[in-house]
Amino acid sequence: MDDIHVSTFGVEKLLRGLKTSKAVGPDNIHPWVLKELATDIAPTISHIFQQSITDGSLPRDWRTANICPIYKKNDVSSPCNYRPVSLTSICCKLLEHIISSNIMEHFQNNNILSANQHAFRKYHSCETQLVSVINEWASSLDQRKQVDVFILDFEKAFDTVPHELLKSKLYTMGVSHQVLCWVDAFLSDREQSVVVNGSRSNPSKVTSGVPQGSVLGPILFLAYINDIGNAVSSGVRLFADDCVCYRVIDDVSDGHQLQEDINILGQWAKDWGMSFQPVKCNIMTITRKRKPVIFNYMLNGVHLVKVDCVKYLGIHITSDLNWGKHIQNVCNKGNRILGVLRRNLSPCSKDAKLAAYKGLLLPVLEYASSVWDPHQAFLQHNLENIQRRAARFIASDYSREPGSVSSLLRDLNLVPLAERRRQSRIILFAKGIYGQAQIPIDCLRKPLRRSRNMHDMHFCQLYASTNCYKYSFFPNTIRDWNSLPSDLISSSSGSVNPVTYISTRVRSN
Repeated sequence: MDDIHVSTFGVEKLLRGLKTSKAVGPDNIHPWVLKELATDIAPTISHIFQQSITDGSLPRDWRTANICPIYKKNDVSSPCNYRPVSLTSICCKLLEHIISSNIMEHFQNNNILSANQHAFRKYHSCETQLVSVINEWASSLDQRKQVDVFILDFEKAFDTVPHELLKSKLYTMGVSHQVLCWVDAFLSDREQSVVVNGSRSNPSKVTSGVPQGSVLGPILFLAYINDIGNAVSSGVRLFADDCVCYRVIDDVSDGHQLQEDINILGQWAKDWGMSFQPVKCNIMTITRKRKPVIFNYMLNGVHLVKVDCVKYLGIHITSDLNWGKHIQNVCNKGNRILGVLRRNLSPCSKDAKLAAYKGLLLPVLEYASSVWDPHQAFLQHNLENIQRRAARFIASDYSREPGSVSSLLRDLNLVPLAERRRQSRIILFAKGIYGQAQIPIDCLRKPLRRSRNMHDMHFCQLYASTNCYKYSFFPNTIRDWNSLPSDLISSSSGSVNPVTYISTRVRSN
């Protein structure tokens, strides 16, 4: 990896791009001040950044963090159920951005990061991870196979990374000596204080882990966990510390092999100073067999609990890959949010209510919807009902005349959710074709012969014997993609950004 050279132009660009709503760090320098004075202070700050990188040292304020505990789930009185997010210096975050972008460029140019890692990377997301793994599982289910899935749960993953072991991994990945020295200074002699309701705890030393809430922390964690699946023969999918290991089980020998891989993963965690929580690690069997292969899996001497449903990356996945349970949870959460909006925003204007709906409720109804888009009419109806009730609330119109809700939706320019899900699937598929989303497009085939009704980017339809696979992302989206007008596809190939062109046309139609 080459040494880093900081430019005044690049620093000024970062300063101008600051969000003034961000919280200040321990140095109490507000981002608004930095943004307004970007042109004047950019030369000085760029000199400080370059000196920090060259000397491998950081000011004390840059190694101090205010910890803001973010509640996750379960008992609110237990500190273990909170995520410690670090509020650090804005200036340090800008320098972290420079360091992390150079490290990531080095990783990408040399193809260092695992292809199965979809977190904190360009053209990767929760959605691309879910599309890839669900496609594998649904295809196996369609072929009447059995897939056993091991769901891993790290214990305080980001907070337990040993610094010396992390630096050794960065060294083997080719990170320059200059950057290694700076990372060493960034992680060493750190202090943090917990701030709750204006009260601050006494500062304490940080001896391990990468700061959650920092810019550089996620990249360092990806580097640390990158080789977790190298010695495993089963499939492994990673999204930061969310990891699943799975294998097609034809007989008991496959179960023994998966158990061996579980042992390897457990040993990896032990060797590298991390640990799994066996109580929270589960096994799920995805199959339609009447008599599946039964195998009792263990982790560190503890029998793994078999479950019929797991929550992975925000969606509920069942052993038969039916989305009824997930959609039920989405509807329950959506109704709760709609109730909150009704209680608090009833006196507000239509525009305010519409903005609240699009900002707070609609993302819940559509999160990763290209993965779980249902084909059953009653599930579609349950989702649409939430938007219809929201439309009545936004317009303050509760009349029961026929067609009243439909006219409200048109007036508010609210497209049916089913159509929005179809559009999002097509757009994600287009991103995959043009390399802007890492989904397994390579497994698809184009027809050997073309007919008049086929456009230039036509794909062969995937055969499916079950509704589970038939209405999964690829088979379902290929049908919609092949039915697009030929002029839309052919025009997009000559445009500057074909994905933007297709997205605009699909949404306008």
